[in-house]
Amino acid sequence: MQNLRVLFLSSALGLGGCSLIVAPDASLLGGGGSGGDEGGSGGDGGAGGDGGVNAGAGGSGAQGGSGGEGAQGGNGGTGGVGGTGGTGGVGGEGGNGGIGGMGGSGGEGGGGPECDDPSDCTPPVSECEVATCFDGACGFDFVAAGTATATQTVGDCKKTQCDGAGNSMDANDDADLPDDNEECTGNVCDNGTPSNPDLPLGTPCGVSLACDGNGTCSGCTQASQCPGPDTECQTPTCTTSACGFDYEPDGTPLAAQVDGDCQTAICDGVGAESTEDDDDDLPVDNLDCTLDVCTNGEPTNPLLPTGSPCSDNGGSVCAADGDCVECNVPADCGTTTECRLFSCATENCSFTDTAANTPTSVQSTGDCHENRCDGNGQSVNAIDNSDVPVDNNQCTLDVCTNGVMSNPPAASGTPCNQNGGTVCNGTGQCVQCLTAATCPGPDNDCQTPTCSAGQCGFSFEPSGTQVSAQTPGDCKVNVCDGSGGTVPQTNNADVPVDNVDCNQDVCNNGVPSHPSQPAGTPCDDNGGQFCDGSGVCAACNVAACPGMDTECQTRTCGSSGCGLDFEPAGTPVATQTAGDCQENVCDGSGGFGTQDDNADVPVDNNQCTNDVCTLGLPSNPFAPAGTACNQNGGVKCSAVGTCVECNVGADCASGICNSNVCAPVPVCGNNTTEGTEQCDDGNLVSGDGCSATCVTEFCGDGVDNDGALEECDDGNANDLDGCTTQCLVATVCNATEFPGGDSFEVDPFSGNCYVSYDTEMTTFSNAEAACVAAGGHLATVTSDAENEIVISVRNPLQNPWIGAKDDAVDTDAVFDWATDEAWGYTSFIAGQPDDDAAFGGNGECLHINDAAGDWNDTNCDIDTFVVGRICEFELDTCGDAIVQSVNGEQCDDGGVAAGDGCSATCQNEVAAPCGNGTIDAGEECDDSNTTSGDGCSSTCIAETLFFSEYIEGTSSNKAVEIKNPRSTAFDLAANNCSLRNYSNGAASASSSVNLTGTIAPGDVFVACHPMANAAIIAQCDVQNTNVMGVNGDDALELVCNGTRLDLFGDIGTDPGTNWGTGLTSTADHTLRRKCGITNGDIVDDTFDPAVEWGGFAVDTFSDLGLGTCAP
Repeated sequence: MQNLRVLFLSSALGLGGCSLIVAPDASLLGGGGSGGDEGGSGGDGGAGGDGGVNAGAGGSGAQGGSGGEGAQGGNGGTGGVGGTGGTGGVGGEGGNGGIGGMGGSGGEGGGGPECDDPSDCTPPVSECEVATCFDGACGFDFVAAGTATATQTVGDCKKTQCDGAGNSMDANDDADLPDDNEECTGNVCDNGTPSNPDLPLGTPCGVSLACDGNGTCSGCTQASQCPGPDTECQTPTCTTSACGFDYEPDGTPLAAQVDGDCQTAICDGVGAESTEDDDDDLPVDNLDCTLDVCTNGEPTNPLLPTGSPCSDNGGSVCAADGDCVECNVPADCGTTTECRLFSCATENCSFTDTAANTPTSVQSTGDCHENRCDGNGQSVNAIDNSDVPVDNNQCTLDVCTNGVMSNPPAASGTPCNQNGGTVCNGTGQCVQCLTAATCPGPDNDCQTPTCSAGQCGFSFEPSGTQVSAQTPGDCKVNVCDGSGGTVPQTNNADVPVDNVDCNQDVCNNGVPSHPSQPAGTPCDDNGGQFCDGSGVCAACNVAACPGMDTECQTRTCGSSGCGLDFEPAGTPVATQTAGDCQENVCDGSGGFGTQDDNADVPVDNNQCTNDVCTLGLPSNPFAPAGTACNQNGGVKCSAVGTCVECNVGADCASGICNSNVCAPVPVCGNNTTEGTEQCDDGNLVSGDGCSATCVTEFCGDGVDNDGALEECDDGNANDLDGCTTQCLVATVCNATEFPGGDSFEVDPFSGNCYVSYDTEMTTFSNAEAACVAAGGHLATVTSDAENEIVISVRNPLQNPWIGAKDDAVDTDAVFDWATDEAWGYTSFIAGQPDDDAAFGGNGECLHINDAAGDWNDTNCDIDTFVVGRICEFELDTCGDAIVQSVNGEQCDDGGVAAGDGCSATCQNEVAAPCGNGTIDAGEECDDSNTTSGDGCSSTCIAETLFFSEYIEGTSSNKAVEIKNPRSTAFDLAANNCSLRNYSNGAASASSSVNLTGTIAPGDVFVACHPMANAAIIAQCDVQNTNVMGVNGDDALELVCNGTRLDLFGDIGTDPGTNWGTGLTSTADHTLRRKCGITNGDIVDDTFDPAVEWGGFAVDTFSDLGLGTCAP
């Protein structure tokens, strides 16, 4: 293999490309380099250089190309031409990582160059490469891009050319037209795509010819010259020298058609004849029992289904073979009934009638008639008095009379066993009884069977009635319990007699006993004389001995007579005083004494004291404060021996210990005043009397509680400083309210404000107008006190106007005040008044004119003499919540609305009538009418839930109805409502049931016993055995949110069996609230049901759940 060196040079032939030149290195001889790392093979080393004239060592081979990863290094280059036998050159260094190639063999004699001209080199395969010879070595260069190659395809609209990288490629050449050598087609290239489209019809071609538009050169002068058939579907034509055809439109029918073949002969639009399906061209065979059918162009005459109607040949139905016959089956002859049977034989009809009076299968049981055949094929309805109307009522008869049915009642007393009854009552009902004698159950001292309205019951003897059966000497008496049973009661007079002299016969609270007779009681049992105190009748009577028996001595009776036995000294006696640190003992001589007993500690059951005996003396010193205890709800001992919750604040979670009680951790807004809270109204809203921090809000506390209750609060009792004692905003007498004023003062009696305007010099009328414009008038003075106030605001250097003007008589010294107040009080300067209209003025008007503040009269129109004016303003007016009697106020409720007891002018009003739509004094509501039952009663009292019906019937027929008279729904659970039963005069509830659900406006809620009649259960909203086990002597209470809304009966009072009499008795009756009652009875007082309730017979509950009232 030749050793080559690869050089990339700029090519003289290429356009900016590279040439690959291979040339021998004349100066090197050598072998391959050392191996490199794994990779591609290294390039071959260069050829060895020529040897010298004398045989010498060959030159070192060129360095091997750098090895690719893992491949072996290239071999050394071929030895250069040189002297014979020269030593082989050293192998070139291998590429990095490759394995070094083997050293080249010793070069043979040197040779000449590879080429002198490119023609010496092997030509390249591609037309886009050219051979090169550079420095004696062959190489190649790329032909310039765009150079056309020698090999081309003519007429493909393409040009094959070089791409400048040694490859050939096709480029669009729309000049390379595809010539098909046809005169009537075009030769077209379109972006490299060749085509030969037909030239337009009439394009000249040949000799006096024209193109036919289909690529053919032809020609004619008239249609007859043109070949082809002339038919119904096409006609030859000659147009612009070209032969052609006119075609009839596709689907044009031909003249000749075949009837009934389900086809239509037509033209196909291109000159030929064809057919198309015509399912309307039916194959009619004129037979009743076949169909005339076209199906997708195919004609058929299928048979009609057997039994289809027809009329051919006198028939009426089609047979299976297509004939029209009289019948196929009997049903074709008519409808067979139980009274006539049709038949079909050999396709002909016949019938047979059922015998007369034969019953049919269809009957109406119990109608006193029978359906029968009449023998002529018809059914008739004949009388049958044996077909009685059975109503399954044992207390009626099932009767037919001449075909008329009836069920008259059976005779009274006829046995029955329906609806719980045993005997017929003569009106068709099976009842339990006709008389009490037929009722079951015991008839004894305490109960007697009864029969009422056909129902058996009992009449019970009153509780406590003594019965005949008694047990003597058992300290009891058997009595009736009021419910038909017997119970024993204590009878201490029924003593137990045992006939023993020394025993007593005693009853103690109903318990019989026989305690011993006292010792010494005379007796004669067993020959004895005296009882010995243990129930024995003995001969010796110790009781007759002197003295007495005690715990410390016992009398004896022996042969020597009476004596005494003494208990030893120190013997404890039975009677002791617990906790006195002493023990009572015998003294050994029959007497009593004491001795110290420090174990007999004085136990006071107080965990916060110690129980101590010291030398026989009892004491209970206090336990140390803080000692653990668990009495009276406490946990720690106080310093004074009591078990308390706390001693100091550290003992409490809240950190507050008041009087040894922990204050709760205050939770403001929980409706409970706790800890340091002053109030708690259940919300965190200020302005409603209790602030958001649970501090009591009150007028005068200096805090403007921003709510409807206060408009202001300045913390004082001054009504005249802009905030009244009712905390309502009032006008203030100062420069802010009366701008331009110079001096201000308030009359503490009337509350009026006096303002001096010092510098104005104007007429009286102008001064008055200015005061009026500011909301007041020139000051009027009717007392010394008021005059002093006027003088106090006057500038002493000025002589201001005040509000008086001469009356109609200008010489009588009488003036009119601006407010029409009565003239009386005066304070004139001596000699005044002295001015009048006679001196040219416009009447006489008053002003202050000396240091003392006295008055002077002057001309009203003068405007150069009087300086200043004093105005008076009424600050406290009607509606400020201050009654100003001096201003004529009779009342002041803080507003100016009429109809609330105080008029818009602060005068007392006559009480407004209920129903005017305004809640007036004494009213809880006012809905603009005086109708009860709509949430607001006819007397303007707010209505709420109340009992509207009460049922205490037989057995468990017990219920109570609660009505909502309000105009809004009432949520029972949200209002914590419960129904409570107070049984037999109980003072506290015997049973209770919580109520849930919502009562719509005007609707009712029913509670009942779970074993009540089905009609009651159907209306029931809550069932409860205990509460609704109510009897006539039990009270019922309706409570919501802890407040009683209604009470039926008296709590704590046992009336016996019932309250009330007659129909309004609470036992065995239904009671409905009278229509005028729309609120509950919340007062626990004497209960008379006739006052508010109407009564109805027992077990009347047809209106339950409707809220019906009693008239």
